[in-house]
Amino acid sequence: MNIFLGIDTSNYTTSIAVVNYNQGVICDFRQLLEVKKGCRGIRQSEAFFRHSQNLTHIWSEIVKKTDLEKIKAIGVSTTPRRVENSYMPVFTAGMHFAKNIGNALGVPVYEFSHQEGHIKSAEFDLLSSEREQLDFKDNHFIVFHLSGGTSEVLEVMRNHNFQKNKVPYICKIIGGSKDISFGQLLDRIGVAMGCEFPAGRYIDKSALAYECKPGKASFSEKVNKLLKPIETHKKIYKNSSFVNISGFETSIQRLLSELDKLEKEFAVNREGELPKKEIYNYIAYTVLDEISDTLEKFINVIQNSYKNMNIILIGGVSESCFIRNRILQKCSNVFFGKNGRDNGIGVALLGGELWKLNP
Repeated sequence: MNIFLGIDTSNYTTSIAVVNYNQGVICDFRQLLEVKKGCRGIRQSEAFFRHSQNLTHIWSEIVKKTDLEKIKAIGVSTTPRRVENSYMPVFTAGMHFAKNIGNALGVPVYEFSHQEGHIKSAEFDLLSSEREQLDFKDNHFIVFHLSGGTSEVLEVMRNHNFQKNKVPYICKIIGGSKDISFGQLLDRIGVAMGCEFPAGRYIDKSALAYECKPGKASFSEKVNKLLKPIETHKKIYKNSSFVNISGFETSIQRLLSELDKLEKEFAVNREGELPKKEIYNYIAYTVLDEISDTLEKFINVIQNSYKNMNIILIGGVSESCFIRNRILQKCSNVFFGKNGRDNGIGVALLGGELWKLNP
């Protein structure tokens, strides 16, 4: 049985996976980099160091579960996207580790982009689990890459020259954000509300808690007055298939700042305790509701221009249960892979595919 190794060192997750095309995913290890409470990330130099530590730890687990002699090739992400000047130092941690393992085992190491790994992972998920619903024989589909570093809409075609130039997909940007990403929006708002970084999962949990609560939360007149602006003009600026998100973030951050002032006012005037948890749940709901609405409009624009094309959502933001539920209820021909978060599965599969073309 031939198996293939995949290594990905994105900004905040160290990932190593082992796959086989018949058995699927054999091992899938992922370890988040620790970020201090209240911080919105860590420096690249520190992330590089932590990735190097994590890789050594994860590899010791891989060795216990894998027959190393059966590894035929290694796929590794060495850049965020396959575009000019796309570079982040953290990916060199995975690249050097992959090359050292490749030299030790005497197997080829194939380099891909982090984005290509995401696409392949989702494609594999869907072809495995929803084969009856999804048809990739046309080699042409749309991808929404939604993460902490990227919010892009891509027209994707499989590259028929993959064997020769080792580029799996031809991607064209047809939409996305012109400033910050959806993931950055969630992380910045979440950290401001006291959540750990990355904050997406906490925002998702809070939004679902508000949505599932029977009836709307009842707040005091002062709180309602404070919250009213985001009810009346809580909009992400939309222009066709491109958006600007930073203005929406600014309005939410301003609200959170005013909320802190109101909390102090409540304490001084002895007006009781401000129900911050319920207010934060409401704000989380508002943020994800607006993101979902934006994505729905995105999808409608794209589907009007690209008839009968399947759309796949990838990246950490696509893991949101709130967003998934909303989009699947309102949109057709839209699919979510099982492994939306950063992982080593996609680059392992691409490495295996390229090895089979060049055994």
